[in-house]
Amino acid sequence: MFLNKVNVKIALTFTLFSTLVSVIIFLALSFLIIQFLENEDIQQMTYQLQVLESKYEKGGINLILAGIDISNMQYDGKPFFIRMQKDISVFDIGPTSWRGNFDYDLLSNKSEGEVTILKSEMYDFNLKVLTHIAEDNTIFQTGISDQYIKQFIRILNKVFIILIVPLVFLSMFFGLWYSKNTLKPVLDLTQTIKNVIKTGKIKNEIKKYNADDELSELVTLFDTLFKKNETLIRGMRETLDNVSHDLRTPLTRIRGISEVALTNDDPDVLRDALADSIEEIDSIIKILNALLDITASENGVLKLDIKEFNLKELIDKSVDLYSFIAEDKMINILLKYSYPKSNFIGDEIKLKQVISNLLDNAVKYSNEGEVVNINVYEENSKLKISVSDSGIGISQDEISNIWDRLYRSTRSRNEPGLGLGLSMVKAIVTAHKGSVSVESTLGKGSVFTVTLPLII
Repeated sequence: MFLNKVNVKIALTFTLFSTLVSVIIFLALSFLIIQFLENEDIQQMTYQLQVLESKYEKGGINLILAGIDISNMQYDGKPFFIRMQKDISVFDIGPTSWRGNFDYDLLSNKSEGEVTILKSEMYDFNLKVLTHIAEDNTIFQTGISDQYIKQFIRILNKVFIILIVPLVFLSMFFGLWYSKNTLKPVLDLTQTIKNVIKTGKIKNEIKKYNADDELSELVTLFDTLFKKNETLIRGMRETLDNVSHDLRTPLTRIRGISEVALTNDDPDVLRDALADSIEEIDSIIKILNALLDITASENGVLKLDIKEFNLKELIDKSVDLYSFIAEDKMINILLKYSYPKSNFIGDEIKLKQVISNLLDNAVKYSNEGEVVNINVYEENSKLKISVSDSGIGISQDEISNIWDRLYRSTRSRNEPGLGLGLSMVKAIVTAHKGSVSVESTLGKGSVFTVTLPLII
């Protein structure tokens, strides 16, 4: 429903609040103005009584009566009347229309400074009367109509009613506009979530908001969450595609070996078939582990067994291992270990994979009689491991692709391999919060450099 929308609720709340505040302000303002006008009336009547008493002291009641213009009984434009009582004589002087409609007899026996309100059934206004008693007990009273105050209140009420209607509509409009703009990050997020639920993927990137508030931060967090989930899902899909692609060949071989074994009773043939099957299964396991590690690293969830180990010993063993392979091609592997420490903190097994993959590629793609150099040193408080060769090299248009899983450059396709080695190197180095780079010239060799932080 329309009223259940958050922005509508906020707009209604804002409208109610602004209306309530306006009413309170109006009532307070009205009260202050009325109090001011009533005080003005009291001051005017007090001044009138002072004038009457002054005239009375000079010439008595006759002087007062002689100075009154009965046809113009107004004080600052307000009709008024005078009542004087000396002994048993009472003088009521005021507008003729008031006589008989206001009960002047109620003004008898009033005390000094007392304010009396006279009401009338004929008029919708009242008379406000102030009493003053002279030293000789002569009573002076003067009254002013409050019709102007009541008229002012009526006008004020009309103005308020006229103003409150557009105020409500403006408050509602502003509330809807403000709440819509304030909640826009959430509304965009809601629409994105609906699209994700409907299509299973983010069609449009969530709009970025620069405002430094909780809603914008919430949208940013959801955007990060969506992208991370999308990356995970994409990684899972790519992993499944890669697995299905890479497993097809060894599984086909296992099937062929099994068919041969089923049609042959020779124990030697059966033993060779089992050995070949185990070899292919090991190859499958290796592919699966490599793909899972690469995917885990790309998604930031690759688990590392961080501990201190002997880095020099690890590299020495790797060099010794590949020296035997390099001898077949008459390739020398030269190690220069200038890192000031023997130990390093990291995942020993996975870093061994990094060095092994780089040495394997260097030996594999070097020509006979060439040299492979591995240099271990410290630079800018970071560990550097570079492996250089003078082999076939990589073309510049292929360098950006060599880190992709299953990618093999044009000149490397004659050599055996799955195209996972460099992907694995990058995955492991990234998991160690490091980086790996390459400089290569086609036909002249390559230099791969691994940079690792000393503290992970």
